[in-house]
Amino acid sequence: MDKRVAKVLQSSTVQLYFHCCVIDGVFSAADAGVRLHPALLTDAASGRGQQQTRRRVLSLFQHREWLSPEAVETLQCRCAPPRPLSFRASPLNIEC
Repeated sequence: MDKRVAKVLQSSTVQLYFHCCVIDGVFSAADAGVRLHPALLTDAASGRGQQQTRRRVLSLFQHREWLSPEAVETLQCRCAPPRPLSFRASPLNIEC
């Protein structure tokens, strides 16, 4: 691990957290109240989201000088093609 990243992670002032948004669908008004229109997420759309997130996180780490440009390039090249998210029994135990 890059020494700068290790130093940041050991700092008591750093708070890393992730937000997760899981969409089941969209609600619309209906005669009997509301209607749920189920969301359809394709593997391609999921992959684009993963690539965009990876690119933004690595860019942030480089901007804050937590990673060198070379490390960012290596991490971008080293990543396998995105795969669909797989959810286990518990919604708190997500394996990507």
